[in-house]
Amino acid sequence: THTDLPTIDVVIPTVTKDHVLLAEVIHGIRKNITNPINKIYIVSNDGQNIRDFCTANGCTFIEEKSVLGYGKDAITYSVGGVDRRGWMFQQLLKLSSDKFVQMENYLIVDSDTVLIRKHTFLFEGRTLFFTSEEWHEPYFRTFKKLFGYSAPTNLSYTAHMMLFNTRKLRE
Repeated sequence: THTDLPTIDVVIPTVTKDHVLLAEVIHGIRKNITNPINKIYIVSNDGQNIRDFCTANGCTFIEEKSVLGYGKDAITYSVGGVDRRGWMFQQLLKLSSDKFVQMENYLIVDSDTVLIRKHTFLFEGRTLFFTSEEWHEPYFRTFKKLFGYSAPTNLSYTAHMMLFNTRKLRE
């Protein structure tokens, strides 16, 4: 870690099936994120096991329904007949984490993502974004519907981790 880099919070939304990976996910975060970390938040459904895990690993537990005021069961969303409520709920949790984080910038890391090399997310006032070769045409179609024009790049910014700035998010 570099003390001259801005401090961030880390948010890990997770589901019960991924709880078994959390120790490795957190180890990878602490070892490989170069920005200083203020707090690591675990956002999940409630249960004594996850609360005990958070206490033992120095993480802050956030009960998922407290973030939005409802759970995934309140969402109706399917794609091609496939229930995608859980995925949509996770995206809404990510975008709403500004409600509980302390730092202006927070990193979302998927709970099945173990970092194995160094990453810097905020450097000299700039956010570093990761791109991938993943191409999912509906994302670009939706972009055009939302903004009225095509995405300015064919790069996919779909990643298993992303830095959010609370001020920009609220704007």
